[in-house]
Amino acid sequence: MLDLVTTIFLGAFIILGNELCQQIYQLNLNPYRLHDIEHLEDIITSDPD
Repeated sequence: MLDLVTTIFLGAFIILGNELCQQIYQLNLNPYRLHDIEHLEDIITSDPD
C-alpha cells in the first residue's frame, strides 16, 4: 500500500514539476510574455499607419 501511494505521489510530483519547468523555460525564452503581453498585443493588432 505504501509503495502504491509513493508511486502515485512521485508520478504526480514529476508531472507537475515537468510542467512547471516547461513554463519557466518558456518564460526564459520569451520574457515579454508575462508582463508586456497586453502591450505586445496592442503593437501586433495596431495598424502600421
